[in-house]
Amino acid sequence: MRTQHVNKFGVSLAYEEAGAGEPPILLVHGWATDRSVMKPLFEWAQRSRRTVAVDLRGFGESDAPEGAYTIESYSDDLAFVASQLGLTRPIIVGHSMGGMIALDFAGRHQASAAIVLEGMILAPELLDGLRPILTGVRSPDFADVAARVMSYLCGPRFDPRDRSHLVAVARSCHQHVLVSAMEGILSFDSESAANAVTCPLLYVGTAERYADIGRLRALCPQAITGQLVGCGHYFPLEVPEQLCPMVARFIQLNAG
Repeated sequence: MRTQHVNKFGVSLAYEEAGAGEPPILLVHGWATDRSVMKPLFEWAQRSRRTVAVDLRGFGESDAPEGAYTIESYSDDLAFVASQLGLTRPIIVGHSMGGMIALDFAGRHQASAAIVLEGMILAPELLDGLRPILTGVRSPDFADVAARVMSYLCGPRFDPRDRSHLVAVARSCHQHVLVSAMEGILSFDSESAANAVTCPLLYVGTAERYADIGRLRALCPQAITGQLVGCGHYFPLEVPEQLCPMVARFIQLNAG
């Protein structure tokens, strides 16, 4: 599928699009990756709905200007993309940092539903554990640090070809983007964001604890949660055969 671009005040934001059907699906990747993480979901979703996968500002084929890379600014970028492409009340699906962005988007912009794939929300202890990574990407060895993080998160059973690809993507990221985006992750107020979400919400995770599910349910009584088995953090690539049916069922019940 051909890469396309929208221009936001001189910043080119890359995306690819396929399929037809409403409401559309907007796919959002995480830190130190690009839209290729969402490829299995993209290929599945475009069979029945208009589907757009973006490269966030600073990553993939999008521009990487100097500036603050916050969760909120990413959410606003996506709202701009949705407006430019005529994506009315999309179902927003975000992985990892992209899940934090999806949560913010659902609370501040118009969404039919939000699907958070192991986003780091309502988990201050986990976020504190990311501070050494921030120190690492501030160093001259930032590319090696990003590559090691990616390799670790892929897990022992991850396809070696996909692991090599993701490690190469992480290693190619700009230092100022890695630093600022990680700062944005650490400063994001996920409690306020979750409290603002009124649309249907699905949180999908693994056996690892990336979120306080009890607190999420208290803030978002409409939230549905699911857990995948036998996989690591990059499960959109690793086990799409588990993830896609779960997403399909949620959409069928909650977003037509």
